[in-house]
Amino acid sequence: MFIIRQRHRLMSTAILSAMLLVISADARSDNNPLRLPDMGESVDQYMSAEQEQQLGTAFMRNVRRSLPVIDDPQIARYIQSLGQRLATHSNQPQRRFRFFVVNNPNINAFAGPGGYIGVHSGLILAAQNEDELAAVLAHELAHVTQRHLARAYQSASNMSLPLTAAVIAAIILGGQANMGQVGEATLAAAAAGSAQQQINFTRSNEQEADRIGMQTLARSGYASDAMRRFFIRLQQADYYQEDSALEFLRSHPLTVSRIAGSDDPLATLQPEMKINQGQTPDQTLFQLMQARIRVLTMTDTGRLAAYFNKQNLKSDANDFGQALTAIRQRQYDKARDILSGLLGKSPDNLSYTLASIENELANGTTTRALAILKDSLHLYPNDPPLTVLYARTLLKDGQYDMAANMLRRYLRNVEPSPLLYSLLSEAEGKNDDPAAAHQAMAEYYFLNGDGPGALKQIQLALEQGRNLSKNDRLRLESRRQEIKQVVSDESGK
Repeated sequence: MFIIRQRHRLMSTAILSAMLLVISADARSDNNPLRLPDMGESVDQYMSAEQEQQLGTAFMRNVRRSLPVIDDPQIARYIQSLGQRLATHSNQPQRRFRFFVVNNPNINAFAGPGGYIGVHSGLILAAQNEDELAAVLAHELAHVTQRHLARAYQSASNMSLPLTAAVIAAIILGGQANMGQVGEATLAAAAAGSAQQQINFTRSNEQEADRIGMQTLARSGYASDAMRRFFIRLQQADYYQEDSALEFLRSHPLTVSRIAGSDDPLATLQPEMKINQGQTPDQTLFQLMQARIRVLTMTDTGRLAAYFNKQNLKSDANDFGQALTAIRQRQYDKARDILSGLLGKSPDNLSYTLASIENELANGTTTRALAILKDSLHLYPNDPPLTVLYARTLLKDGQYDMAANMLRRYLRNVEPSPLLYSLLSEAEGKNDDPAAAHQAMAEYYFLNGDGPGALKQIQLALEQGRNLSKNDRLRLESRRQEIKQVVSDESGK
């Protein structure tokens, strides 16, 4: 990705401006009728579904290199579950989407290639209910299903896939990212490759995302006016802020005015597509995850405790936030008492069970943590948050070999994540297998977009793995060449 150093700032700004070309006269016209874009055939000829997924994977490495993605398994599962519910009721229910949360107080969301959709923690905290959060996700999801990003892929047809991903990430993330390690050659290639295309969504793109998104929202059982209400409320809040943090209003400036005066989105739905209307989603999990995000992202525990203590309306979500805050403040008995009360009312609530395990683990009472885990894993085998906590508890209990074996098996059956590889590296290292520890850490660095760091770890694995088999060495050498190629492509060399 881009390095925008002070001495290159003017050059970088000019090149990025060249990427964001003017909207065509057709798109600018207020009288231009709303219609589906006729771009599918040419895009499909340029890029297959498999290549688009590879581009998405490379894009996500750039995101991780530039932004603080929240890898908390509970938050990750919640946002993916919510997004998948919407995707199931979209006009491409068979398509695979990946939703993730970025630790950023600004209110924003963005869609990238390959079905990757990011949402800022600030937006989740600003939403008053799950319907409003779902409205934003549905809008971004529509940008993907309608292939509003697809023309940008065509503009980069002369660039390598890693370089294309870096360019797209640079434009989409813009000023919110700490742009990474791509140099001037990349900037020049990006400018040349973007000569006829742009990533910024046009007026007609945004109109279509509004309409399709609201239909998806309605079909998924959420309040059809949630998008309208949320965007108008954000606009009102933005009016009173001199230094606005509401990035969504700047990146979607036309959305708010259109939503404010739009017709009922349900009017365009067929009767059989309204089957979920009137079924109000349970807001409990949304409120619990809001509390969890607040605890994870607020650094001042004193302010955090004050926030939950001053809430006027007593609720389970507020008690949950107090319990998580107590864990951070090392008030383990207080946390145990609060969570015991919550579990007494809702014994099947997995969020409370997971918090209880976290409390015992933080307190060092691994015997209690393992006892809870044993019962919970029997009910929810291979549950991601439970599995991560099980690995952490085994590590703290000194059962390094068991932790390493469990993580290796688990990684064979799930999509890898930096968190899982970090835990595996720790387990292998403490199990006295430095070569395996460096191999796992290499994958951790690579998924986080640090190719040079990954190469260094592979070199350490080769140097310290005296007992590596011939096949293992060949596999490591092959992996090193793959990563070297990616690093070279991303640098534009």
